[in-house]
Order: sequence, then structure tokens, then C-alpha cells
Amino acid sequence: MNKDVMRHAMIDYARECYRREENRYSADVWVSVMNSYGHHTDPETCALNAGITPLEASLLYCRFSIILTEAAMDSMRNHAFDGC
Repeated sequence: MNKDVMRHAMIDYARECYRREENRYSADVWVSVMNSYGHHTDPETCALNAGITPLEASLLYCRFSIILTEAAMDSMRNHAFDGC
């Protein structure tokens, strides 16, 4: 997956969650978790850096994985139809 597609998908998702979840996590926490995920940091270290529990970090990692998989599939579908 293109890094820009990945980055934009994560940012869009974090913004949506930040609004939807009534600011359960601060913007700084979202940025910290996104950076940790992007750098393949383990969830325990991510949790320490972001000030959340390891379980919360693991759940956010899982949510990012789902969102990025969907973005990758959408990107592939769009490119598949470009040749028609």
C-alpha cells in the first residue's frame, strides 16, 4: 500500500473517532498511537508513550489494521477499474 494512502486513512479514521468517541483520547494520544503503529512499535511501548493501557493500544492497533485493510482493498479495486 502506498504510504500516503496509509497515512491519510489513519488520519481520517483518527479524526472520525476523535469526534465520535467524544474525545475519549486526546489528539496527542491519537498522534502517538498512529506514530507507534506506523513505526511497528509493540503495543506495550506504544501504551507507555501514549499514556494508555496496553489493552487499549492493542485494540487501537487492531482497529487501524482493519481500516488500513479496507483502504488497501478500495485502492486495489479503484486501480483494477482504471484499466477498463
